[in-house]
Amino acid sequence: MPQKIGIVKKFRDVSDLWVLRLPMPNINPSIITLLAIPFSIAFIFLWEDQKAWAIILLFCCLLSDWLDGIIARHHHRASEKGWFIDVITDRISEGIIFSIFFWPWFYLFILNILLNFISYFIKKNLTMPLRFAFFIYIIILYTYNYFQYIMEIIILFIIKVAWYFLPIGIANMMPVIFRKWFNFLAIPLDGNKSFIGQPLFGSNKTLRGLLVAIMGGALTYIWQENAYNNSEFFRSISIIDYSILPIWVGSFMGLGAITGDLVKSFFKRRAHIPSGKSWFPRDQIDFTLGGMIFSFIFFIPSVPVFLGVILLGAILHIAVNTIGKTLGIRKSAW
Repeated sequence: MPQKIGIVKKFRDVSDLWVLRLPMPNINPSIITLLAIPFSIAFIFLWEDQKAWAIILLFCCLLSDWLDGIIARHHHRASEKGWFIDVITDRISEGIIFSIFFWPWFYLFILNILLNFISYFIKKNLTMPLRFAFFIYIIILYTYNYFQYIMEIIILFIIKVAWYFLPIGIANMMPVIFRKWFNFLAIPLDGNKSFIGQPLFGSNKTLRGLLVAIMGGALTYIWQENAYNNSEFFRSISIIDYSILPIWVGSFMGLGAITGDLVKSFFKRRAHIPSGKSWFPRDQIDFTLGGMIFSFIFFIPSVPVFLGVILLGAILHIAVNTIGKTLGIRKSAW
């Protein structure tokens, strides 16, 4: 009985390490083997009008070809007779399937028959896994356009979410950008007061940060509104109608971003975590969550958009802080 060689043997050896430990029905493996023939016949009848079901049936052919060997080895029923039945069934299955796919599959099927004879005499399995190769081929061929369509939808969704998130993201960056400007406004919002032995927010949460965040959110929104009114592209990536909603949306997004940061800072101080030290994942979502909640006054987005903004905000927060740490501006990348 020819033995598997090369990568096929390695794959079987690895899979057997865990598959053979599973409970298997003690039935004649040849019964499983022979199921490939009706599966193949059903495949060619369904191929023209029901490709999805045809592909499922082709997968069932592959599954039966794999499962019969597993059952045979699990119950120590592997034999040369079983090998003959398996080989004949495989070739019949290939002949049925490839009878409607001539180039190059039917010719490879003829070659596989020749390789079967050679394999028997040299005791090494040289046959090609044609049905498996064909299965991969049609999966790629018939899902490529669908996959491309799905990717276009995902990319467009990410762009829309990023455009919607922009005022919140800009507002969150403004206190860092202006940290050395307008020092007369660097007044702690908590008035340096404490609660249970810890500062309310911390000395780095200032009036300057609050004002520049609101300003950043408002100016970004005004720019978005102008772009929306003058560009078809920006209208196509906009989740909201900027021509209807007031500019206060941007201001509230900025205020919400800072408020979310303040709420997080209050609890961060209670947890005795120093300012500037990471508090994952709260540091990554506080400003986005606050900005989104404040914007609900004007517009409530769908759940996917809301979750997308939260996730995008966290990713961008880590990315920006990583750059900031590299430049020596931030203490932590997280």
